[in-house]
Amino acid sequence: ASGHDLLEAWHCSETTEQQKTLQKARGQLPPGSIGSIEFDAVRDRAQPILDAAQQLESGPPEQIIIDLMIDGIRIHGTVDRVFESRRVCTQFGSLKAKHQLDAWIRHLVLCHVRPELHFTTSLVVPDRSGAQQIDLCLSDTAPAAQDILRELIDLYQRASHEPLQIFCEAGLHYAQSLERSLPRHLAVRSANIGWRTDLSDDYLQHAYRGSPDLVDVAETGNFTEVCETLFRPLIRAGAKSMPVSGRRR
Repeated sequence: ASGHDLLEAWHCSETTEQQKTLQKARGQLPPGSIGSIEFDAVRDRAQPILDAAQQLESGPPEQIIIDLMIDGIRIHGTVDRVFESRRVCTQFGSLKAKHQLDAWIRHLVLCHVRPELHFTTSLVVPDRSGAQQIDLCLSDTAPAAQDILRELIDLYQRASHEPLQIFCEAGLHYAQSLERSLPRHLAVRSANIGWRTDLSDDYLQHAYRGSPDLVDVAETGNFTEVCETLFRPLIRAGAKSMPVSGRRR
């Protein structure tokens, strides 16, 4: 059963029974009563996430069309689930660095196109009590959204012609350690817990199979520079490095 699909269905005003029937038709559920038991268990875990998200919603959701140009790069698309000055995102599974980075980029775009609204992006994710809320917002002392977007665009352009060591879980742990005033070399060492999760990716496992220690990788690459640009503003905005394991998910 898919908790993600169930949450998306609820956001689109589908009923639980409609989503259950659809997941059965897709083969996402085991046959018979086992499938019903599995779906009900997922529903019970998803319900607190939906309840917490709905408490943050104000009025109907808005989908904002984005079409802007920064330093010759056109950014075009949509940002959904915007309620006045708050965007609400739900996550059924474990919250990963890439989920926070995804929400952060969309948050920056919103802040750039509608700066007068002072947006907050709320990530509602599971925890032991049912659900927890993580808010991302630019502080009054933070650089402007456009300036942060420029730095991200520069990384994007660099990645087209040079290898960049963008390791999401390790990068978020590293940036959080820097914000706790750890020296860089100790911050890199502490980020090994995230690096072990990053190595569950087949590509990274192949590329760095001889370097299980992040310290060795960072010494010969651009990990610290890239991740300070990418993840330090995100940590300052409210992101968190979550407990991780090395298991593939």
